[in-house]
Amino acid sequence: MYVQSASATLTPQGRAIRNASIRFGDGETLPFRTCKKGYIPVVNGRHMYVCYLHHKQREERVKKEGDSFRRGELDLCATFWKDDAADGSQNNKRRVASAQHVG
Repeated sequence: MYVQSASATLTPQGRAIRNASIRFGDGETLPFRTCKKGYIPVVNGRHMYVCYLHHKQREERVKKEGDSFRRGELDLCATFWKDDAADGSQNNKRRVASAQHVG
């Protein structure tokens, strides 16, 4: 028997997990385990793509796909790193520009 957790509507993480279960699973469970590690967008000046355990994998995938995020993924450039684009860095400008074109 499936019983929805109270946190599925009360906390941002709960809502995100609930939305993912609807999008990728049967609406009740996910077909994969969710990571419980915390995400910090910038650590020691370095942009983090996900938690420290999965960062390298996702960073490689994003760079391989032209510094763009997949449909449905949170645009980290526009959400967390937008202030970095103001520093004049070409790399950051390219990331922000490419992220804006992802649908």
